[in-house]
Amino acid sequence: MPEVVHWEVKEIPLLKVIGKSVRPHFPDIQGPNNPLPVFWDQCFADGTMGVLDGMVEQQWDPGYVGWMGEWDDTSQTFLYMVGMLMHPDAPVPAGFVDRVVEPCQAFVAWVHGPESSVYMATHPLTEQAMKEQGYSYDNAAGWSMELYNCPRFTEPDANGEIIIDYYLPCRKA
Repeated sequence: MPEVVHWEVKEIPLLKVIGKSVRPHFPDIQGPNNPLPVFWDQCFADGTMGVLDGMVEQQWDPGYVGWMGEWDDTSQTFLYMVGMLMHPDAPVPAGFVDRVVEPCQAFVAWVHGPESSVYMATHPLTEQAMKEQGYSYDNAAGWSMELYNCPRFTEPDANGEIIIDYYLPCRKA
């Protein structure tokens, strides 16, 4: 059963997310036909991640991110980017997209659990922990983000469970 094992509030500077994007239908990501794992595989196979890994001097954090934003309630879609957090002046390679992350506070939760169930649990568990600590989601920021930290994500524990760092822009409630 996924659970929050650590949390903190971080000051996020002006950043840029650079990567590739898709616009999935929200209900699709909750079922067996979730297109996001296939998209991640595609980004590793087509060299996307290699290009980003090569931008060492521009990286704010060397972990890969799944950035979510630009929700459209009418079509029930959102923009999902597979990429990395870069300094704001980082060049955007041809064929890539970027989004600016404005300076803000972010509530960061480490969500621990079996890989099969941790992905869908990250947002609600982080939001719950945030509320319990006296914070609320900052709707003005308009994004949320998974950060796949090494080794928390890449090296499962003895039970085969992983940790995803989940970021939500926040403000004191």
